Amino acid sequence: MTPFYALPPTLSGLIRLWSVAVMMCHLYDSIRYRQLGKKGAVRWFSLSMVVLNVAFFYLLQQQNHPEFLFWFVIPTAWTVVFLGLSTLIGAVAQFRISGWHRNHISAMSVHEVFDGLPAGLCYYRPDGLPILVNEKMRQIGLQLYGTSLINGETLWHDIRTGRFSDGMLFDNAPILRTHDGRVYSFCLNELPFQGTRIYEMIASDITEEYDMTLTLEEKLKQAHIVNMRLKALMDCIEYVTMSRELLQIKAALHDSIGRSLLLARKYLSAPDQTDRRELLQLWQSNIRWLKNQEPETWQQPYYVIFMQADKLSIEIEIIGELPRETHLIPLIDTALSVHITNVLRHAGGTRATVSVGEEAGAYVLTFQNNGNPPRTAIRETGGLANLRQKTEAAGGQMNIKAEPAFEMVLRLPKENPYVL
Repeated sequence: MTPFYALPPTLSGLIRLWSVAVMMCHLYDSIRYRQLGKKGAVRWFSLSMVVLNVAFFYLLQQQNHPEFLFWFVIPTAWTVVFLGLSTLIGAVAQFRISGWHRNHISAMSVHEVFDGLPAGLCYYRPDGLPILVNEKMRQIGLQLYGTSLINGETLWHDIRTGRFSDGMLFDNAPILRTHDGRVYSFCLNELPFQGTRIYEMIASDITEEYDMTLTLEEKLKQAHIVNMRLKALMDCIEYVTMSRELLQIKAALHDSIGRSLLLARKYLSAPDQTDRRELLQLWQSNIRWLKNQEPETWQQPYYVIFMQADKLSIEIEIIGELPRETHLIPLIDTALSVHITNVLRHAGGTRATVSVGEEAGAYVLTFQNNGNPPRTAIRETGGLANLRQKTEAAGGQMNIKAEPAFEMVLRLPKENPYVL
């Protein structure tokens, strides 16, 4: 029977490594039995196996010393048998521990589940000292303070009072966006615990719901603008209809006057062949209509644009009196339309102000609003570019500034430069 000390160094080293692994396995089993609350023979047997394997490893180490070999020599077969049995016992213990975990809930299991929750949880005492904090809440505290969460009451106070720039309140519930872009909704509950009170703070991840809400609000805003424009368009259709009816009336009047002239010419050339009563009635009717032809309200200058602004919930405030010159009305009407559109779409305002002044044969119109100032430099595209083209074609000037608030100034000549 070959003694252990006579084995080659490589083989003896592998057996010692095996002994260390078996010893650590029994040590782990003993610790797990203690954590699981095992008592009695099972726990003591596990502890005994630890002591026995430590002692056996010590004996194997002593086989390298010649003075130890005079009184005790360990055969290799005994070593293999002992380590084999010890390994089998350790494997059985591991199997029993795993089986117990599958059928029981331990404190470790609760802690693992607690850390795996998608919501952040923090239980703390009235003085703010945390009792239990899961992994998600630790990450939130790390992002907000740069350190682990050490005071739950301080965190709740800072969130409620708006210390963090990305915080807000919604239905009295604080909402906070962290540095990683996630959005959390916080709530606080007071709970009884062992004859005293503790606080439970919950941080729910509402990133997707929050982003969807912002998207929905933007779409609702766009839908509201489209709806108001449709209403304004309906008014324009009404105005076009009335204009068409007026045109038909004017055409009928034109025909009536032409008929009167023809009948008058016939009367001058052949009085006996003309009905004087019909001629008189026709002229009286035409003259009466011409004398009473006062413009309707909807025919007044700027009527349509004021109706559009009202339908778009934009208040137009005119300081002074808008020009009534025929060559300026279409241009100013365009300017009002562009200004209302910019107030509604870009500034988010509710009131458009137009101040009208005069200087050296020109009107000076200043357009302002109560909305948000432009965030970037103003690019003259679309309506603004078209308005500038019309203004310069009429011999006027157009100036725009964005700071400290939006302001557009038009200088329009009173006289039509194209009339000789």
